[in-house]
Amino acid sequence: MKIIRAYPPIYSTLVTHFPIKGKQNILYAWGDTIFNPSGHPVPQWLHDHEAVHGQRQLAIAAAAPFSAPIYRWWDQYIMDTQFRLSEEILAHRAEWKSFVKHNLTLGKQEDYLRGMVERLSGPLYGKVISPKAALQEITQ
Repeated sequence: MKIIRAYPPIYSTLVTHFPIKGKQNILYAWGDTIFNPSGHPVPQWLHDHEAVHGQRQLAIAAAAPFSAPIYRWWDQYIMDTQFRLSEEILAHRAEWKSFVKHNLTLGKQEDYLRGMVERLSGPLYGKVISPKAALQEITQ
């Protein structure tokens, strides 16, 4: 995936649904592109997280005969909390596996996993899962 320093085309819509206004450290997948407003380096595990979203967006584009398929993925992501949760579980699992592969120190892994659980179960994604369930889903 290519990485560009910008907000995604749907950013103005996302701001109305998620607590992201002014936060530049959030990455956004858009097909084969990662939008990275901060321009900070993207570690492999976050790249892998966004790649899951991008691949799933592109799979919809290949399978569906309608215009703007990535917009359609984002519309469903915004409006359907169960869809959002299922997409984030897949992406968080990929992120976790990649993090473990690149960071062999157990203490580092525990700290990172704690942060992932807080993120997945927190306000960014709409508090759609409990921390205990998030932990189980990520490490499955």
